[in-house]
Amino acid sequence: MGIAGLTRCLEPHATRYRHEDLSGYQAIIDGPSLAYHAHRLALLEIDHQPRIPSYADINRLAFAWLNALEALNIKVWRGQVMCCMQSRGCDAVCTKSAILFDGALPLAKTDERISRLNQNNQRVKLLRSYYAATACPVPSPLGSVSYSFLAPALRESLNHGRFAQVTWVVAGEADESCASCAYAHPCSIIFSSDSDMLLYEYPTETRIMFFNDIELMSEPEFKGYSPAQMAQSMSRSSLVPFAYCLVLDKHQTFNALVEQAKKVDVESKDYIDFSRRYERPGTSEPYPILREIPAIFDRLSSIPQHLDVRISELVHRLQNGDSSPVVYLPLLVEDPNSASAWNFGQDLRILAYSVLVHGNLLESDLTQGLHGSAHVLREYVRKAQIAAIQPLSLLNHPDMLAAATGFDSIMRVSLDRLQANRTPTELTWQLIASDLLLAMTPSPPKVSLLLRVVIGDFDKTWDFVHLAARYHAVLYSLRILKQCVSFCLNAQSSSSTPYAYQALESLREWFKTMPSIENLFLVPGQEKAVTANAEALRRFLPDLYAVHQLEIPNEKTSSKKMRKKQREAERKGRRKKEVNGRQSFNVFDVLNKE
Repeated sequence: MGIAGLTRCLEPHATRYRHEDLSGYQAIIDGPSLAYHAHRLALLEIDHQPRIPSYADINRLAFAWLNALEALNIKVWRGQVMCCMQSRGCDAVCTKSAILFDGALPLAKTDERISRLNQNNQRVKLLRSYYAATACPVPSPLGSVSYSFLAPALRESLNHGRFAQVTWVVAGEADESCASCAYAHPCSIIFSSDSDMLLYEYPTETRIMFFNDIELMSEPEFKGYSPAQMAQSMSRSSLVPFAYCLVLDKHQTFNALVEQAKKVDVESKDYIDFSRRYERPGTSEPYPILREIPAIFDRLSSIPQHLDVRISELVHRLQNGDSSPVVYLPLLVEDPNSASAWNFGQDLRILAYSVLVHGNLLESDLTQGLHGSAHVLREYVRKAQIAAIQPLSLLNHPDMLAAATGFDSIMRVSLDRLQANRTPTELTWQLIASDLLLAMTPSPPKVSLLLRVVIGDFDKTWDFVHLAARYHAVLYSLRILKQCVSFCLNAQSSSSTPYAYQALESLREWFKTMPSIENLFLVPGQEKAVTANAEALRRFLPDLYAVHQLEIPNEKTSSKKMRKKQREAERKGRRKKEVNGRQSFNVFDVLNKE
């Protein structure tokens, strides 16, 4: 995101730096931008190889990039000071550096988000049109679109490593909080890919650097901007008037824009509307407070720090009384000619959202305001060829407790079965997801195909791509439920869980063993996961078909015949849904089979 053409206009006025010039600066890093930059580095690392990077590859290079900054004495995790509240009895070590991730995006960006979803969907559709038969190449042309959980995967990895102390989820967008941190410690460099970062007001010492303008891995090279100095040269306090003129007429020269910026009516409604988001951070509070380290981080510590952005955003919306909140589910790379993979796991997500809505029945300060604020939640998912709203009716409190108890029973039965079969513990969640997927599917896949999806052995077919999307939808729905349950229980004010919520407590215990995104989500086209348990999976997967009384498809069935059979099964499933007037793929129906 950002203002089109802004960086191009200002680039001739950027400054090149030696790394010695930046020694001792504190790093303030836009986390999502770092994730996308690490993806680009990963693509360069595997240049000309017939695969795409894994989440683990991307996270590894993000860590390498941060360590390279540290080696140049641009401080990331070493940017620490003793707490300024020591005089009040606090002996904590606080940080001046920060890696910041979005907690919620403003409603003003709704159209932009939907547009981006549709653009990415069109890229998948275009790839599908080029390969209209069964074959699907390694999806290199999709770039970062292949990674539905790129920023959450990096945030999670950072939270479990040496950079945990400087990694934060903020209340809004990361870029606004990056600017606030620069006020807290002026001798900072903000690293981002968002040109909007140039438009805030900064101390003269602050530098803005874009990831594409930096070389760390070989001979260090830096190119950066001083917004304060550039604004002073235009006789302005910030670059916002310049950007405003650029938006009005992107064809003007730099000098013409500078002159127009001097004449901008800063009291006009249009300008005020444009500039509002770039106002000095903390204008609603006494400004000196924000200059006290770690005042900003004290504020951030009150925000849930282990939620993915979509759940963090949902919590924020519910706490602010939104009666019909929206969840923008990430685009899954799937066969656009088939029904949305997000149909899978829908019941798990409804339970998760309902747990959030009824959260303040646990008498928690953090969950106050959630209860009863919403009865319908809307998800943005792919429908046909566009992103569209899918309304979901949330469960009332008794039904939520019943569903939680039901799913706890499913988990207990599944885990007991795995333990009885002496299943390796590292396969637990792959098999749970496979179990749930088979319970939801109207037409079971071949065992060999499901096995390849679970271990990431891409066979270059659209059948693989779409089954992987369904598998990921189930896995991420489980992750959503995990985070919603943990948020509500962790936030409770009482040290003991009410008896009625024992099922939620039990679910939280199950979920503690769920692996991270980088260890669980294998992207079609990445290198096959190295596992000593492929044979064990080959033995266990057929048992799941038997549990759900599913006929194991003939491995020799032609792909054309199989697709026809699958489409017919899906049509029957949709007709059944219309007749019954209820959701299909109800995972809790599996209880009736036990």
